[in-house]
Amino acid sequence: METMTKERRRFIKRFVMNGSGCEELRIEQLMNDLRHEVQAVREEQPELSDYQLYDLTFSFHENGMMVQMEFRR
Repeated sequence: METMTKERRRFIKRFVMNGSGCEELRIEQLMNDLRHEVQAVREEQPELSDYQLYDLTFSFHENGMMVQMEFRR
């Protein structure tokens, strides 16, 4: 997990899917996983209460899929 701060923006990276060899991606499950991760980040970092989720960036790695959440004030 990595957090970076830039002015009024916060970037948080998390793995949302582990590389389990599964080749199917179910959008419903992905959406649920993303909701869970955003909620977990907000609970772990209460200073984000003034921020809105602005964007999601996905990257794929050997050990799974990572999402970068961008929060803005």
